[in-house]
Amino acid sequence: MSEGQPLDPRPNIVLITTDDQREDDLRHMPFTRSLIGAQGTTFTNAIAPFPLCCPARATILTGQHAHNHGVLSNLPSTGGAYHAFRSEQAETLAVWLQRAGYLTTFAGKYLNGYPSFATEVPSGWTHWRASVGSVYNYFDQKVSVDGEVVARPGIHQSTLFQQYVDEAIEEGTRDHRPFFIWQSHLAPHHGCLPSASGACTSSPPEGEPQDDDFAVNLPLVSLKSAAFNEWAVADKPGAIQAAPRLGSAQVRGRERLHQARVRSLKVVDRSVRATVGLLEEKGELDNTLIIFTSDNGFLLGEHRVQGKVLPYEESLRVPLLMRGPGVPVGAVTDAAVGLADIAPTALEVSAALPGRTLDGRSLLPVSQGAPGYEAMPIEAGAVHDAERGEYLYHGVRTRRWVYVEYPTRGEEELYDLALDPDQSDNVAYRPTHRETRAGLRRTLDTLRFCAGEACRTASGRAPAPAGPQG
Repeated sequence: MSEGQPLDPRPNIVLITTDDQREDDLRHMPFTRSLIGAQGTTFTNAIAPFPLCCPARATILTGQHAHNHGVLSNLPSTGGAYHAFRSEQAETLAVWLQRAGYLTTFAGKYLNGYPSFATEVPSGWTHWRASVGSVYNYFDQKVSVDGEVVARPGIHQSTLFQQYVDEAIEEGTRDHRPFFIWQSHLAPHHGCLPSASGACTSSPPEGEPQDDDFAVNLPLVSLKSAAFNEWAVADKPGAIQAAPRLGSAQVRGRERLHQARVRSLKVVDRSVRATVGLLEEKGELDNTLIIFTSDNGFLLGEHRVQGKVLPYEESLRVPLLMRGPGVPVGAVTDAAVGLADIAPTALEVSAALPGRTLDGRSLLPVSQGAPGYEAMPIEAGAVHDAERGEYLYHGVRTRRWVYVEYPTRGEEELYDLALDPDQSDNVAYRPTHRETRAGLRRTLDTLRFCAGEACRTASGRAPAPAGPQG
């Protein structure tokens, strides 16, 4: 910045994301809760409308639902991953912020499939530090540094990428430029170690050596849920009915996985502390909007399933915390919000202009008491036939109901979250819920392929329950 030029008063923006983190995993992240949540707003009812890594990250980048940005899978063979997004790179949040004068930095895991394009730097990034080649190896990382692949073995991913975040904060402070940083952690996603044949073998997530003894006896919180290892699944879709109940060894395996996930999040938690601490040291903390969230949740045995994608609360719900200018301190809201709201929030505080139609809306008014969505679309797709655009499911989630249609199977699910938060009782086929189902179908028809204002307007209302709801 030249001498005499006024300082840019716009806030910095720091987005911190994890991979596959459940909303209830936040209980194991004291620094994140105290330094972001307690100093800002905690959103306890945030969802990933497409609960899968790559589609969710594309939603974060675009402010659009997956049916509009077109990333419908983690795999290029089913119309997804980075391959499906490359043509859209000219219009993302990073581009809009860079165009508005922000210094932009990416550090961590990008979209699935990107490692095949390791020397390619997507549009909009001033500094590019993306994991490639060994994305799921917690301690043997290769990084695309502005398109040049560099090996960085022997350091935990979260610690490594924190170094790049520190550099970006230092540069932005030194140059008196507002900055946007997306720090994208792998944790608590499973790891992947090379086998003797060179193939990748799935392994538990990892913390740092200092965390080895942490959470070794931590019980699996899912055990307290009626959904865990669900006994009666005759009312569930065929895929759930076909899944066998977990044996004692499998239950113990889910518990060990949970403990490993928590250990990996300890490193993320310390990273959050480091980011907040450096921002404070540089005098930038009060003028920085910090958002913490995950791309999707994770099932740890609920409904007999381990994984994500499915329209159950453990898969859909994600942590979401925000602090910064205009954000109430110590607020907690159960207003419904989603990942499509992150880009509009960044645009509001930066005064940057979007280059595409946004489906989401800013989180700032919601943090200040405005109502959230009454109804939101949920979806998962392209797992059957990408050429025909078939979806695994389309659904709608309201404050009380989750309604889902499986178009290729003719199956439906309907859950009353007020009476059945564990989603153990599918009431879609009950005569007592016929009118409620019909109303939710009409809402879904409006939201199924909504775009822009139609998403935001339709999402602002939901059908009132009709008929007996016992």
